[in-house]
Amino acid sequence: SARITARLDRAPLLVSTSASMLVSTALSSSTRRLPASLPLLTTAATFSPSMHRLRAVLLLTTTAALAPAPKPLITPCAWQRDHCAREHALVREWYDKGRDQSRYGVGNWGVSYRQYVDGFVAAVADELNLKDGDAVFESAVGEGWFLRGLAERLPTISLRAAGNDVLESALEVARRDVPGGVFCVGDSKNLTWVPAATFDAAVCAYVEVGTAATPEAEADAYGSWTRELARTVKPGGRIFVGNVQAPRATEDAAAGLYLKPPAAAGGRDVVDEAWWRDAAASDEYGWDAEDVRVAPLTDATLLDAWGPRYHVFMRRRRKKAERKWPSWQDEFPSGGL
Repeated sequence: SARITARLDRAPLLVSTSASMLVSTALSSSTRRLPASLPLLTTAATFSPSMHRLRAVLLLTTTAALAPAPKPLITPCAWQRDHCAREHALVREWYDKGRDQSRYGVGNWGVSYRQYVDGFVAAVADELNLKDGDAVFESAVGEGWFLRGLAERLPTISLRAAGNDVLESALEVARRDVPGGVFCVGDSKNLTWVPAATFDAAVCAYVEVGTAATPEAEADAYGSWTRELARTVKPGGRIFVGNVQAPRATEDAAAGLYLKPPAAAGGRDVVDEAWWRDAAASDEYGWDAEDVRVAPLTDATLLDAWGPRYHVFMRRRRKKAERKWPSWQDEFPSGGL
C-alpha cells in the first residue's frame, strides 16, 4: 500500500490508466469480481493528499464499468423483415420514387418539416403528458418527424424512442435524425415482436388503413391497428392516434381518390369520433383503453394538404383486462415471433 501511494504521487496519469485497465480486466473475468488490489489502490489514493482527482477518476471508472448495458427497447425481427419485403414492395416503390420527385417527400404527405411540427406536433406534445425518461414507441414512424418534433418541443426532458415502419429507406432517415432511437422494419398490423406493456406512450402520428370494401371492414382495420399499438403500452400509459380521416361527408371532393368512400360504402362512415369512444368502452378490439378524448386538427396549412382530420387520445387501463386473441393469428401462425 505504501509503495502504491508513492507511485501515485509520482505518476498520477499512468496509475489512472492502469486503474482503468484493472477494472476492465476484473470485469472480463468469469467471476465478475474486483481483485483484492483494487481496494488498496483506492485507499492509497484516498490518503494521498495530492490524489483527490485520481480518486474521483477511479470511482467514476469503476461505476461506469460495473453498470450493465441498457437493454434495447426493441430488436429486429427477421420474420417481419421478410414479410414487409414481400407484402409491401409497392409501398416501397411508391416511397422511393416519390421522395425524389416531391419537394418534401411523399412519405411526409406534401408538407415541410417546419409546417408539420408547428401545425401538428406543437398542438399535441403537451397533451401527451410525457415525463423525463419516458419510453415512446411510434407505429409507422416513417422518417421520424413526430419523434424529432417531440424532442424539439419538449427540450427540458429526455425521451427514449423506438418505432417501426415497412420502409427501411425511411428508417435510415429516422435513425439519422432521432439520435439514440431504435427503429426496425415491421408491419404495424402485427406488433407481437415488440415487447408488450413496455412503453410509457405509444403513438401513430398519421394512420391510413387504405381502401376497404365496406365501412365495417375499414372499422376493423382501424380497430386491429390500434390494438397492436395499445398492447405495447404499460397500464396507465398513453395511446395516441393522430390525423384520423374525418367522416367522408365532410371531405372535400378535391382531396383525391384515396380519401373518397369505398365503392360499396354508399357514402356512409362507421369510424367517426363516437366510434372510438364506443370501441374503447366495449373493448371490442382488445385495446384495454379508457379516458378517450378527441381533438380536431386545426392548422390551416395541414388542413389544406390533408383535408379534415382529428386526433384521438386514450390511456391504457391500469388494471389490465384479459388478453384477447387477435384475428391475425389465424392468418399468420408464426405470429411474427
